[in-house]
Amino acid sequence: MYKHIFAKNVSRIMESRGITKKQLATLSGVSASFLSYLFGTSPVGQANLSLDTAEQIANALGVPLPYLLIDLDRPFGFDHVASYEHVSVVLRKEHISEVKKWAAEARKELIAAEQNNSHKPQKD
Repeated sequence: MYKHIFAKNVSRIMESRGITKKQLATLSGVSASFLSYLFGTSPVGQANLSLDTAEQIANALGVPLPYLLIDLDRPFGFDHVASYEHVSVVLRKEHISEVKKWAAEARKELIAAEQNNSHKPQKD
């Protein structure tokens, strides 16, 4: 599953930046044929992705590896709370404490909303 998420996120970044598989292969040191297997464009379409290879690709794209493992197409378990969105950002150090306060407040609200929803009777 994570290989699929990884490949999808790498593909999105490549597309948005206009990077080809051949260019990514050169930048990352990962063979173009392996990338074809990873992205399912080869007849086999299955490559065993090691953490080292994933890190090489992430470094070549200039993004943190964990970012490439987040399923951006799937809600984070709080479908019923439309006013929240999960984001990943890079911040200056002086802004981190404020954002952590916001995250703690949002987490409390989300937990309360989840608890309220779990106490509602199920509709058949």
